[in-house]
Amino acid sequence: MINHRCSKLGEWLRMSRSLHKQKQEDALKASMPKERRKILESKKKKLCFMRKIIQDEQYDDKDLAVNLEKGFPTCRGSSPLSRVAGVALVGYHFHE
Repeated sequence: MINHRCSKLGEWLRMSRSLHKQKQEDALKASMPKERRKILESKKKKLCFMRKIIQDEQYDDKDLAVNLEKGFPTCRGSSPLSRVAGVALVGYHFHE
């Protein structure tokens, strides 16, 4: 188990470095509105890396990285469904 985790961590570190060298993250953030870019840069979020891990590991919430990249829908009406959150959090409706 420990060897598997170390191997996976090493794989992810190599992937992160490769994406960084390819400047994919910089290009993605440069295409964002400055308000969103400011938030994501201040937190050093690696969306390309996150998207790749979600895809490779077949994480249930496949839209997470895209939602962070493009922005979540506003809180008017119903919130987007999550494939991960419990039933209590899914389908909550805001009322005016």
